[in-house]
Amino acid sequence: MRSTAPRRRLSAGIAAMLCALVLGAGVTWATVTVFSNGESDAAEQTMDRRSQDVTRTIINEISQFQDSLDDLSRAVGSQTTLTLADYDNLTSGLTTERLPGAGGVTFVVPAPDGQVPAVQRRWRALGSPDLLLQPVGTNVEHMFVIFDRPLDGGPRISGRDVSQAAYSAAALQLSRDSDQFVVSAPYVLVRDKTAPGKQQLSFTFTVPVYTYHGTRKGAFLGWIVAGVRGGDFLDRTLRNASGYGLKARLDDGTSTEVAAVPHGARLAGSSLNRTTSVTAGRRQWQVTVGPTRVALESAGRRLIQLTLWCGVLVTLLIGALVGTLAFARDRALARVDEATAALRKDIVRRERAETLLRQREQELRRLAFHDPLTGLANRLLFYDRIRAAATGPYAALFIDLDGFKQINDALGHAIGDRLLQTVAARLTGCTRAGDTVARLGGDEFAVLIEHLADVDEARHCADRIVRAVAESILLDGVDLRVGASVGIAAGTSGDDVDEVVRRADEAMYQAKAAGKGRFVLAGSAR
Repeated sequence: MRSTAPRRRLSAGIAAMLCALVLGAGVTWATVTVFSNGESDAAEQTMDRRSQDVTRTIINEISQFQDSLDDLSRAVGSQTTLTLADYDNLTSGLTTERLPGAGGVTFVVPAPDGQVPAVQRRWRALGSPDLLLQPVGTNVEHMFVIFDRPLDGGPRISGRDVSQAAYSAAALQLSRDSDQFVVSAPYVLVRDKTAPGKQQLSFTFTVPVYTYHGTRKGAFLGWIVAGVRGGDFLDRTLRNASGYGLKARLDDGTSTEVAAVPHGARLAGSSLNRTTSVTAGRRQWQVTVGPTRVALESAGRRLIQLTLWCGVLVTLLIGALVGTLAFARDRALARVDEATAALRKDIVRRERAETLLRQREQELRRLAFHDPLTGLANRLLFYDRIRAAATGPYAALFIDLDGFKQINDALGHAIGDRLLQTVAARLTGCTRAGDTVARLGGDEFAVLIEHLADVDEARHCADRIVRAVAESILLDGVDLRVGASVGIAAGTSGDDVDEVVRRADEAMYQAKAAGKGRFVLAGSAR
């Protein structure tokens, strides 16, 4: 009997130990299962959300490209004579911050074989005396870069024939035929062919350029083309979408890999990978996003450590598990708060960037509709205003300065410009706040009087203008005098605007013929 007690105690101890081991193993197994499922679910949801963020950011970046190129196309098409200085001014606000991945923004024009010399002479005369067109091939339509704004610090590629790049040429032709924003298939940019370190697959964003007469679209002029490097574009987009800890790949619709971030990243074999389709510029892309290997390994190590701690502590005290769970929950919530704060900062940054973009767009619109010397409305804005005013009674006054050419030729353009600015200020002082004063070009001005009470109101305005302009102007100690010949034409709802403008112009020439320094109402002696 005495020999059975130790055995029973040994057996009880072994049984208790086995029970503890079994219980600990069971609790550990349950904990590992719960945590594994929780980590997997959280990872799945996080990847869904972050994949959507990356896709949304890509779409937004492409939309920003399209808006910027459309605005530049409209501004270029609105120029009466486009020079290199004009193009540099219109593109001065474009940067890689606004156009991520862009190597440069170019203005391209078509030219058949027989017209290459004529095209070269024309654009050399417009401020590019060193322009040398470099045609490639014969019996083809060449597509020459006339003006170039490099955004990557590289040299200009003016004169290059981009028709040698088949995918780029196809995109330009499709953009012209469809009158739409078009994205090319991936290829190596012309500007990168001589730069081995930059030869990554790229694509071009293309919009057609048409001349504009007022608000009417005219003839086809060329294209605005932005060459975008795929790797740089995807890298910047991933950073803008707060894509740290992610890897991504951009595939063309033909399953051609355009770019991978980090460079050379492979995304096969993970259930956390997410693939979405993005359609832009008549081309479809596949965007694949997944977690980096470091992120996966880091998550795995945390899970193993948590499992070991649970295996040791569960056998001693169940309550420790509750504390561990609470700690894990708090840690997860802290990460969510950090991610939320980072997202809010990103939103604020993007809102500031959008505000700056809107301000720049407003400045571009102002430059497109105002005379840069006098600050008055230009011909384009004047014709827009007069068409809008044609719903009621109005009057158009056409003004030509008498004696300005002699002063400008004798004293130089600097004095002539200051004289025009002084005259512009006097014209503004002779009109009402709601009237439009415009400089049509050279020494020609125009005034639009809206909501005209009667023709005498236009006569009084013209008389004030004649008297004000005739007053002496003192510039650099020289007493200068010019006169104003004014033609008046009244119109109302239903009148043809172009006819009213023609009558005002004809009346102005009648005023000059009658002795200058006076006004003439269309259809009367004065």
